[in-house]
Amino acid sequence: MTNSIITAQLNDRARPMDRGDIYEDSLREALEEKGMGEVSG
Repeated sequence: MTNSIITAQLNDRARPMDRGDIYEDSLREALEEKGMGEVSG
């Protein structure tokens, strides 16, 4: 298995706390569930 870094840049004017609720938290959960990576940001 190879390691990869993937960067996603979203064009959304949501406040930082809202971005966490909308994007980061659900992405973090999905990645952890599958043991596939982490969210940094």
